[in-house]
Amino acid sequence: MWRRLTGRYSLAVADEYASMAVSSIIVPVTDADDVMASYTGLIATVSITNTFATTIFTVPVGHRYLVYTHYLDKSTGTWTMDSLQILPSGGSTGIIFDKFVGSTQETSQYPQLLPMNQGDQMQINLENVSVAGNLSARFWIRDVDMRTEPKDA
Repeated sequence: MWRRLTGRYSLAVADEYASMAVSSIIVPVTDADDVMASYTGLIATVSITNTFATTIFTVPVGHRYLVYTHYLDKSTGTWTMDSLQILPSGGSTGIIFDKFVGSTQETSQYPQLLPMNQGDQMQINLENVSVAGNLSARFWIRDVDMRTEPKDA
């Protein structure tokens, strides 16, 4: 455990007389990973041509996304947004997590981070597509690179 903490947070002994140890008592504290996490914007322009579920982005192999918020805007065309869903990797049915019937602009901030694993797809369901157009999508995410996350020793 100590090796993982020193590696992740670049901890070092302050002087030669100090001894370092991890307490055997577990005390609830703020999650240091959350405090030190950096978030990034994921911006996509998606071509809208039909009313089926349309993929906005796919989580790359070796990564895990924790989605914090989104902003969706109909840039061009004549259509409305119905809902957002996650299609799990290898799945055939999406899981709707945000419903907004008849909207041309939508924003949400989630009460908790929304986890997405590698291969999962963020999709939007549409209605009334009469003229093809573009969707401007912005997501605020924490990208966890599973290939470089430290493992417990």
